[in-house]
Amino acid sequence: MELTVRGFCERVVLGETLEAKLEAPPASIIDDDRGAGTKIRAPGRPRELLPVRREREPMPRVSQLASPEKCAICLHRFANHELQAIEIMAWALLAFPEAPAAMRRGILATLAEEQAHLRLYSGRLGQLGLRFGELPVNDYFWSKVQDIETPLHYLAAMGLTFEAGNLDHSFAYRDAFAREGDRESAAILARIHEDEVGHVRFALTWLRALKESGASDWEAYVRHLRFPLGPHRAKGAVFQEAPRLAAGFSPDFVAALA
Repeated sequence: MELTVRGFCERVVLGETLEAKLEAPPASIIDDDRGAGTKIRAPGRPRELLPVRREREPMPRVSQLASPEKCAICLHRFANHELQAIEIMAWALLAFPEAPAAMRRGILATLAEEQAHLRLYSGRLGQLGLRFGELPVNDYFWSKVQDIETPLHYLAAMGLTFEAGNLDHSFAYRDAFAREGDRESAAILARIHEDEVGHVRFALTWLRALKESGASDWEAYVRHLRFPLGPHRAKGAVFQEAPRLAAGFSPDFVAALA
């Protein structure tokens, strides 16, 4: 029997092993039998990846990466972001069966790239002597899913806020790892930065396709964010215009965000 997108996404969201989260969608996957929209409240997880309210260690700053311990903490935190992104993209495919078929295919392709990112982070952590799951993880992304009411809310929160913010974070940490001579970690962040531009472009494309007639990109974006999530989460400490323009944002949108 061929695997459906629905069956695959249920496996990803509800699976209780990391292997279940990382099994890539097969080329033969089919998107029929979508069923009714299902909004799962929380993901299945192995015990070591059950979320805590707050991690013991703060996110290391870019100035702290001379320490191998801080490097590992940083990469572990990024790996957790990827895990949540994988699960929430699968969640969205289950929640919104009515979304256009091309949009659903794009979300599935993005999910597969996020799986590749998590495998990269996990492999690098192993080289640094740390296994993914050995440090506590939070569920910050998951805490926002109750506010994702429509595909436009999903695009605003995931693609245009969390992933858009990573345009700055990945750029800053790529350069910080490179300054400390950690070429392996820098290369991973460079790869993820480039992929993230495509992910943000995808979200922007579909925001434009689904938004109300006459609304600007910026108006549609902020209208579909739910407090306390706001545009401030869509950028890092050092704001980068170039990747946003490469992703297709207008100069007016970039200026409003800056």
